[in-house]
Amino acid sequence: MKIFVGCSSRENIKEEYKDLARSVATWINQNHYDLLLGGSSTGMMGVCYQECKESKIETFVAKAYEQDIQRLNHSKNHIVDTTMERFQNLYANADILLFLPGGSGTFSELLSALEEFRTNKTSKKIILFNYKQYYDGFLTFLNRCIKENFNDETIYSCFEVVTNIEELEKKVGEIICKN
Repeated sequence: MKIFVGCSSRENIKEEYKDLARSVATWINQNHYDLLLGGSSTGMMGVCYQECKESKIETFVAKAYEQDIQRLNHSKNHIVDTTMERFQNLYANADILLFLPGGSGTFSELLSALEEFRTNKTSKKIILFNYKQYYDGFLTFLNRCIKENFNDETIYSCFEVVTNIEELEKKVGEIICKN
Protein backbone atom coordinates (compact mmCIF):
# COMPACT_ATOMS: atom_id res chain seq x y z
CA MET A 1 0.00 0.00 0.00
CA LYS A 2 1.49 3.32 -1.10
CA ILE A 3 0.41 6.37 0.86
CA PHE A 4 1.12 9.87 -0.41
CA VAL A 5 1.31 12.38 2.43
CA GLY A 6 0.56 15.94 1.37
CA CYS A 7 1.74 18.45 3.97
CA SER A 8 3.85 21.51 4.58
CA SER A 9 7.55 21.69 3.81
CA ARG A 10 7.93 25.01 5.62
CA GLU A 11 10.37 24.94 8.49
CA ASN A 12 8.89 27.62 10.76
CA ILE A 13 5.55 25.97 11.52
CA LYS A 14 4.23 25.13 14.97
CA GLU A 15 5.77 22.09 16.61
CA GLU A 16 2.34 20.54 17.06
CA TYR A 17 2.10 20.15 13.26
CA LYS A 18 5.49 18.48 13.15
CA ASP A 19 4.32 16.22 15.99
CA LEU A 20 1.25 15.30 13.92
CA ALA A 21 3.49 14.47 10.94
CA ARG A 22 5.70 12.39 13.23
CA SER A 23 2.69 10.45 14.56
CA VAL A 24 1.32 9.79 11.07
CA ALA A 25 4.73 8.79 9.70
CA THR A 26 5.37 6.50 12.67
CA TRP A 27 2.03 4.84 12.02
CA ILE A 28 2.89 4.44 8.30
CA ASN A 29 6.27 2.97 9.21
CA GLN A 30 4.88 0.57 11.84
CA ASN A 31 2.31 -0.74 9.34
CA HIS A 32 4.93 -1.24 6.63
CA TYR A 33 3.21 1.02 4.11
CA ASP A 34 5.27 2.73 1.42
CA LEU A 35 5.57 6.51 1.74
CA LEU A 36 5.31 8.88 -1.22
CA LEU A 37 6.42 12.48 -0.69
CA GLY A 38 6.88 15.65 -2.67
CA GLY A 39 10.55 15.49 -1.75
CA SER A 40 11.53 17.98 0.91
CA SER A 41 13.79 17.47 3.91
CA THR A 42 12.19 20.31 5.86
CA GLY A 43 8.96 20.98 7.71
CA MET A 44 6.33 18.29 8.10
CA MET A 45 7.61 16.56 4.96
CA GLY A 46 11.07 16.33 6.46
CA VAL A 47 9.65 14.86 9.65
CA CYS A 48 7.76 12.22 7.64
CA TYR A 49 10.94 11.40 5.75
CA GLN A 50 13.01 11.05 8.93
CA GLU A 51 10.43 8.82 10.62
CA CYS A 52 10.11 6.50 7.62
CA LYS A 53 13.65 6.38 6.29
CA GLU A 54 13.96 2.72 7.30
CA SER A 55 10.90 1.96 5.14
CA LYS A 56 10.34 2.29 1.43
CA ILE A 57 10.15 5.97 0.48
CA GLU A 58 9.74 7.41 -2.98
CA THR A 59 9.91 11.11 -3.73
CA PHE A 60 9.15 13.27 -6.71
CA VAL A 61 11.04 16.56 -6.67
CA ALA A 62 10.53 19.54 -8.97
CA LYS A 63 13.75 20.90 -10.49
CA ALA A 64 13.32 24.09 -8.48
CA TYR A 65 13.93 22.03 -5.31
CA GLU A 66 16.51 19.63 -6.75
CA GLN A 67 19.17 20.56 -4.18
CA ASP A 68 17.07 18.91 -1.48
CA ILE A 69 17.72 15.45 -2.94
CA GLN A 70 21.17 15.42 -1.32
CA ARG A 71 19.41 15.24 2.07
CA LEU A 72 16.99 12.52 0.90
CA ASN A 73 19.50 9.72 0.47
CA HIS A 74 17.30 6.97 1.97
CA SER A 75 14.65 7.20 -0.72
CA LYS A 76 14.12 6.57 -4.39
CA ASN A 77 14.10 10.09 -5.83
CA HIS A 78 12.75 11.31 -9.15
CA ILE A 79 13.40 14.78 -10.56
CA VAL A 80 10.63 16.28 -12.69
CA ASP A 81 10.32 19.64 -14.39
CA THR A 82 7.39 21.21 -12.53
CA THR A 83 5.32 20.90 -9.37
CA MET A 84 2.35 19.92 -11.55
CA GLU A 85 4.34 17.06 -13.05
CA ARG A 86 5.48 16.15 -9.56
CA PHE A 87 1.90 15.82 -8.34
CA GLN A 88 0.81 13.89 -11.44
CA ASN A 89 3.45 11.30 -10.59
CA LEU A 90 2.57 11.23 -6.92
CA TYR A 91 -1.12 10.81 -7.76
CA ALA A 92 -0.43 8.07 -10.31
CA ASN A 93 1.71 6.08 -7.85
CA ALA A 94 -0.40 6.43 -4.70
CA ASP A 95 -3.14 4.13 -3.47
CA ILE A 96 -4.15 6.61 -0.76
CA LEU A 97 -3.67 10.36 -0.75
CA LEU A 98 -3.52 11.66 2.81
CA PHE A 99 -3.58 15.40 3.34
CA LEU A 100 -2.27 16.84 6.59
CA PRO A 101 -2.36 20.59 7.25
CA GLY A 102 -0.36 22.62 4.77
CA GLY A 103 -0.26 25.76 2.68
CA SER A 104 -0.97 26.65 -0.92
CA GLY A 105 1.02 23.71 -2.30
CA THR A 106 -0.94 21.24 -0.19
CA PHE A 107 -4.25 22.83 -1.19
CA SER A 108 -3.21 22.77 -4.85
CA GLU A 109 -2.54 19.05 -4.59
CA LEU A 110 -5.77 18.45 -2.67
CA LEU A 111 -7.91 20.27 -5.22
CA SER A 112 -6.14 18.52 -8.10
CA ALA A 113 -6.73 15.14 -6.47
CA LEU A 114 -10.41 15.89 -5.82
CA GLU A 115 -10.98 17.04 -9.38
CA GLU A 116 -9.18 14.04 -10.87
CA PHE A 117 -11.20 11.69 -8.67
CA ARG A 118 -14.49 13.49 -9.37
CA THR A 119 -13.94 13.60 -13.12
CA ASN A 120 -12.44 10.16 -13.73
CA LYS A 121 -13.84 8.13 -10.80
CA THR A 122 -10.44 6.63 -10.04
CA SER A 123 -9.85 4.01 -7.37
CA LYS A 124 -7.67 6.39 -5.38
CA LYS A 125 -8.76 7.15 -1.83
CA ILE A 126 -8.44 10.70 -0.54
CA ILE A 127 -8.31 11.37 3.19
CA LEU A 128 -8.27 14.79 4.87
CA PHE A 129 -6.69 14.76 8.30
CA ASN A 130 -8.73 17.55 9.87
CA TYR A 131 -6.38 18.10 12.79
CA LYS A 132 -7.83 20.66 15.21
CA GLN A 133 -10.42 21.61 12.57
CA TYR A 134 -7.71 22.77 10.16
CA TYR A 135 -9.83 21.89 7.11
CA ASP A 136 -13.11 23.33 8.45
CA GLY A 137 -12.64 26.44 6.28
CA PHE A 138 -12.13 24.23 3.24
CA LEU A 139 -15.29 22.27 4.05
CA THR A 140 -17.17 25.58 4.41
CA PHE A 141 -15.79 26.60 1.01
CA LEU A 142 -17.13 23.36 -0.52
CA ASN A 143 -20.52 24.04 1.07
CA ARG A 144 -20.57 27.45 -0.57
CA CYS A 145 -19.62 25.91 -3.93
CA ILE A 146 -22.61 23.60 -3.55
CA LYS A 147 -24.92 26.40 -2.44
CA GLU A 148 -23.88 28.51 -5.44
CA ASN A 149 -24.21 25.49 -7.80
CA PHE A 150 -20.52 25.34 -8.69
CA ASN A 151 -20.47 21.78 -7.31
CA ASP A 152 -23.09 19.34 -6.16
CA GLU A 153 -23.26 17.11 -3.10
CA THR A 154 -21.35 14.32 -4.86
CA ILE A 155 -18.11 16.21 -4.15
CA TYR A 156 -18.30 14.76 -0.63
CA SER A 157 -18.09 11.22 -2.03
CA CYS A 158 -14.59 12.02 -3.30
CA PHE A 159 -12.92 12.06 0.11
CA GLU A 160 -13.07 10.98 3.74
CA VAL A 161 -12.31 13.06 6.82
CA VAL A 162 -10.46 11.85 9.92
CA THR A 163 -9.46 13.81 13.00
CA ASN A 164 -7.01 11.49 14.77
CA ILE A 165 -4.67 8.53 14.24
CA GLU A 166 -7.26 6.01 15.43
CA GLU A 167 -9.76 7.18 12.80
CA LEU A 168 -7.01 7.13 10.16
CA GLU A 169 -6.08 3.57 11.09
CA LYS A 170 -9.73 2.47 10.91
CA LYS A 171 -10.30 4.21 7.56
CA VAL A 172 -7.19 2.73 5.96
CA GLY A 173 -8.16 -0.69 7.33
CA GLU A 174 -11.57 -0.33 5.65
CA ILE A 175 -9.90 0.67 2.37
CA ILE A 176 -7.60 -2.34 2.49
CA CYS A 177 -10.50 -4.71 3.23
CA LYS A 178 -12.44 -3.38 0.22
CA ASN A 179 -9.47 -3.97 -2.10
